[in-house]
Amino acid sequence: MKVPDSLVNNYQKELNLDDEVLGPNVKKFYFATTTNINSKKYKTIYLPIGRVFTEGHGEEFIPIKEVLHRHDPRLIATSFAPQVYLWIYANYAHYYLKKGIYEFDHNHIDAAEEAFYNALKEVPYCVPALRNICSIEEIKFKRLKNPTPEKRRRWDDCLRVLNIMQSVNLDYFDQTKS
Repeated sequence: MKVPDSLVNNYQKELNLDDEVLGPNVKKFYFATTTNINSKKYKTIYLPIGRVFTEGHGEEFIPIKEVLHRHDPRLIATSFAPQVYLWIYANYAHYYLKKGIYEFDHNHIDAAEEAFYNALKEVPYCVPALRNICSIEEIKFKRLKNPTPEKRRRWDDCLRVLNIMQSVNLDYFDQTKS
């Protein structure tokens, strides 16, 4: 028995969350997901592990009091956990990465740096968080009127650790500020 082409074509079609799910329904429902949707058509509310898309525009960050984990992040980062677990666990850093980028874009450098350090605290193998911290260290160093060797060493040390981290960890993220 041959499967009709219409069923095969529908099965192979990739669902477009933005146009086919959110667009027609955002006025009726809130959508909670861990999927990134890079759309300016909706308001994005960032939660500790996920995002909610609603009608409107802009971004909102719900303050985090405490994120409860089943596992200590250090255990996940130092274990030989299957890559899929590391990828899933990486979602705990997304809130802080996005918040750091938001703060950076609004010239709140110290708040951005704090958010990126929080991302590293949650997920110790968060390459973009450290990459962004190193970028901030570079900005701070270049703004100094009288740079000292210690300040230069801080930036160099950050880059050295970043290179090591990049060599041993996959980059599970796509939220970097360059």
